[in-house]
Amino acid sequence: IYRSGRVGVEEKTSRLARWIQSVEIPGTMMHFRTANIRVSALFTIPLGLATGLLASAIAVGGFIGVPGMIYVLGATSLVGRYLIPRLAAAGHGVLAVSRRPADASSPEARWFRGDVVREPAAIPPARTAVHLAPLWLAPPLVETLAASGLRRLIAFGSTSRSTKERS
Repeated sequence: IYRSGRVGVEEKTSRLARWIQSVEIPGTMMHFRTANIRVSALFTIPLGLATGLLASAIAVGGFIGVPGMIYVLGATSLVGRYLIPRLAAAGHGVLAVSRRPADASSPEARWFRGDVVREPAAIPPARTAVHLAPLWLAPPLVETLAASGLRRLIAFGSTSRSTKERS
């Protein structure tokens, strides 16, 4: 259930990536469930270290994760459809997270299709997230997201569930 990329653009695995995934070194293999791939730690650790050093050198904002991105949880919501283009226009990288397929009206965002309730650890790490999914889903996620590097969570909710319950 993993989908990341620009809307309407077919993703292809590069030859180098296919070769790295094909190298089997006993005792070093790591399985990434979300992407359903196996890669040797002898590739993963040095490449991760190099990527982190490069990210910190070009001021992306940190060593772990992709802190230059703002994650929008519940991206296909009514508010998400308006927020994502504005964040992108302000110069922020946006990773839109939703259970639903990528929204063609937000091509400026990269999309991650996943269920934050069933698999909160599957969401890539970030320093900032905007939570637009139902508000009661936020508290159980806070500890998991904080453990993965989240430092700021902006939760947007509505009282309409309570105030309009009998209308």
